[in-house]
This record gives sequence, C-alpha cells and structure tokens, in this order.
Amino acid sequence: MSYLFKNFWKTSIWLLIICYLTLTPSQNLPKMPHLFEYDKIGHIMLFLIFTLLLIKSISLSTTELTLQKIKFIVFISSTFISGLIEILQANFIQNRSGDVRDLIADIFGTLIGLLIYNNVAKKFYRLI
Repeated sequence: MSYLFKNFWKTSIWLLIICYLTLTPSQNLPKMPHLFEYDKIGHIMLFLIFTLLLIKSISLSTTELTLQKIKFIVFISSTFISGLIEILQANFIQNRSGDVRDLIADIFGTLIGLLIYNNVAKKFYRLI
C-alpha cells in the first residue's frame, strides 16, 4: 500500500487540482495566471501534465506492463476522466456546462503528453 502512495501521490494531487478547477462553479474560482485565461490551452496543459505524471506513476508501480500498454491505459484513463468531468459539469454543477470542445482539448493534451514522453520526459523525470 505504501508503494502506491509513494508512486501515485503527485498524480493524485494533480488530479485533485484538475477536479477543483473543472468542477468548481466558475464564479468561485480564483483568477488564474495569464496562461490559463485561454480555456482550451488550460485544458491541454492540465491533461498533458496529468498524462506525464500518470505514465511515471504506473511505470514505477509495475514491471509487468510494456510502455505501449501503459500508454494505452493512460489514454483510456485520461479520456474517461475527461468525459466524466464533462458529464458532471453538464448535469450537476451550477454555472458550468459540459463542452465537447473541452473534452477534445483534454484528449489533445493527453495525446501531446503521450507523444512527447519518449522524446523529452524520460530525460527530465528525475525533476518531477
């Protein structure tokens, strides 16, 4: 159990940040830095970082899965979470609405994260 905490704590905190930013009624959110004023860029960045953290967490937790299987699990998990967030926004959160464009931006962020993993992230994972 402690290895799960050790390997997934950063990913879990990032997921909580995503949930806070996407499921809090918009009038209750703090003003964001200039980068996140552009909604779709914010979605892309949130899920790009989530993707890199989740790949690292799963990779540290198992030696039984190939990198391709891990990337597939990450893509499915990220897409599911993004879809669930949009459904929750559309049906249960006041002053929020589900938006297919947000879902597309989230998936795009996930895909960017998957694409840059081999070229950039592995070299810098010691920093994350």
